This record gives sequence, structure tokens and C-alpha cells, in this order.
Amino acid sequence: MIYGPLDLQYVLPPHLPSADADWFQAWDLLQGRTLFTASKEDGSFSDGVHLSEFIAALGPPPPDFLAQNRERALQYWDEKGIWGEFVPIPVERTLEMAESKLDDKTKFPQFMRRALAWDPRERPTARELLEDPWLLE
Repeated sequence: MIYGPLDLQYVLPPHLPSADADWFQAWDLLQGRTLFTASKEDGSFSDGVHLSEFIAALGPPPPDFLAQNRERALQYWDEKGIWGEFVPIPVERTLEMAESKLDDKTKFPQFMRRALAWDPRERPTARELLEDPWLLE
């Protein structure tokens, strides 16, 4: 996939395996706003803010995910995989708190969390997602 300049909020910072931007855009279509800003208060792009938003939405990455590029990961996590406190994790950006359009605030976030798993190898296929309880209701 080729990303344009406005799509940077959908791509993990360089050297970390990326999530599929299409799923983030699906969130935007349903919710009417982006899930991630990846921006500091002054509006400038920040890998640290970006990662903190991913953590808020998806939970912490698994250790083997961080091990895929240990040098890069150590810029943000300590040796034990604990997130550095230099950028707070925005608790208001969990998928459940960010969801604003549906009556049931649990099933769509669970669907998105499956589709956006940190490790691409753990993501279900499109066919598997079509069998998700949220879509079968």
C-alpha cells in the first residue's frame, strides 16, 4: 500500500511492523473522525504520541513484537517492555471510549482490536473477520 502525507497517522513509526491502514480508515468512516492524531499539542507529528495512541487503542504490544526491532523499541520501551513515561498514554483514546456511534460500545471495538493486532501474523483473515459476532448480529 502507498501512503499519502495525510495517512501517516495510520502507519506505525519506521522500523516497527505496520497495521493495515484500511482498518483504521474503516474506523474513520464509521465514527466520522480519525482514531489517531499522532500530533503533539503544537500540531507537530510525534512518533511517541503516535505509539502512545496505539497502546491506548490496542493495549501494550507483545514482547516478541518489540523484539522484532529491539534497537528501535528501546527508544520508547525499557528492557522489560515497559512504556516510557515521557509520553503519557491517552486513556481517552481506548477503542471503547472513542466509539461514539453505536449503542453497544463493546463489539465493534473488539472487532477492530482483532483486525489491528500488533503482530500481523496474529490478525485474522478477511474471511475470518466476516464471521465476527459484531458482523453477524
